[in-house]
Amino acid sequence: MKKFKIMVLLLTGIIVTQMGTTVFAEEADTPTTGQNTEVVYNRESTYTLRIPKKIDLSGADLFGKLSSVSTTHDLAPDLKGHVSVKGDDFNGEKIALTRQNDPNNYQLTTGLKKNVGSKNYAAGDCVHEFEGTEVIKISSLYFEGAKGTKKAGNYKTTLVFTAELRSNN
Repeated sequence: MKKFKIMVLLLTGIIVTQMGTTVFAEEADTPTTGQNTEVVYNRESTYTLRIPKKIDLSGADLFGKLSSVSTTHDLAPDLKGHVSVKGDDFNGEKIALTRQNDPNNYQLTTGLKKNVGSKNYAAGDCVHEFEGTEVIKISSLYFEGAKGTKKAGNYKTTLVFTAELRSNN
C-alpha cells in the first residue's frame, strides 16, 4: 500500500509540473508579450503542353502546313515557360526528312517558322512562351512544303519538343 501511495504522489507531481509549462510558437531570447505565427500556403506551378502527334506534309508543297503548340498553365509570378524544338535531322534552319528503306538515305527538307513570312527557327529555338495563368495559349507553327526531288516513298523525321520553366527575373 505504501508503494501505491508513493506512485500516486509521483504521478501527481509529474502531471502538475507539466501543466505549468509555457509553450511559444518560437523561442525568443528575451521575454515578449506575444509571438508571431506565419501561416503559409503553397501551390506548385503546373502546365500541360500539347504538341501535334504527326504533321503530314503530303500535298502541302505550295503552301506548307499550319499546326500549333499550346499550353494550359498556372505559373508562379516569378516563372516563365519556354518550349523549344530540336531533332537529329534538324540542322541549322532546315529539317531533313529521310526516305525510309532507302540505302542511300535520300532526303527532302522542310523548314519550321512562326508564320508564312517569318524566318525559319533553328534547332533549339524557343517556339512557344507562356506565363501567368491561362486556360489555353496557342502559338502557331508553320511547316514549309517539302523541298527537293520528290521520289516515291515515305519520308520522316522526329522532332522533340521540350518545355522548361525559367526564372522570370
